[in-house]
Amino acid sequence: MKKIFLGFVLLGLTQVSCSTIKAKEVDNIVKQDDVQKPKPGLYTKIGDELPVFRIKKQDGTIIKKEELMNDKKTFLILFNPTCGSCIQLGQTFKKHEKDFKKFNVVFVVANGMESYLDYYFEETALNSISHYYIGVDEANLAIDANIRDGMPQINIYKPGLILEKIYTGNVPFDYLQKHF
Repeated sequence: MKKIFLGFVLLGLTQVSCSTIKAKEVDNIVKQDDVQKPKPGLYTKIGDELPVFRIKKQDGTIIKKEELMNDKKTFLILFNPTCGSCIQLGQTFKKHEKDFKKFNVVFVVANGMESYLDYYFEETALNSISHYYIGVDEANLAIDANIRDGMPQINIYKPGLILEKIYTGNVPFDYLQKHF
C-alpha cells in the first residue's frame, strides 16, 4: 500500500513540475559545483553540434541526423507525452504548422514512453503533420541533448546543426518566433 501511495505522490509531483513551469531561456546550463541538479547531457552548451541520433517514428521509419543536414534551422523538442506543458507546446506547433514549414521540427520522446504517444497525438494532432519528425529516441539523444531542467525542452539549432538556444517549460510562440 505504501508503494502505491508513494507512486501516486511521485506521479503528482511529476505532473505539477511539468505543467506549471513557465518558459525559461537557458544560457548557463548548470554550474559544476551545483550538486542539487543532475548534470546536463554531453551536447548542451551553446555552440555544440547536435550529436548523432536515431529516432523511430510510429510507422517504423528511422530518422537520423543526416536527414536534417539541409541548411534549415532545426527545432528539437524533448518531451513527455503526458506532460501538460508538453501537450500545450504540441498544440502550439500544430496551430502554427505553416510557420514551421521552412524548418526541421523534431519531437523526441525517451525510449520506453512510446506507449503514451497515442494519447499525445489525441491531444495535439501532431501526427497529422507530415513535415514534422516525431518519434522515440533509440540512441541516447534524449539524454545527450537534455539539460535536465524541466519539460518540454526546445533546443534550437542553426543550419549545420549548431546549438543556438535552449528553452524549457511552457514556451509561448513569440519566443520561438524570435528564431525565424
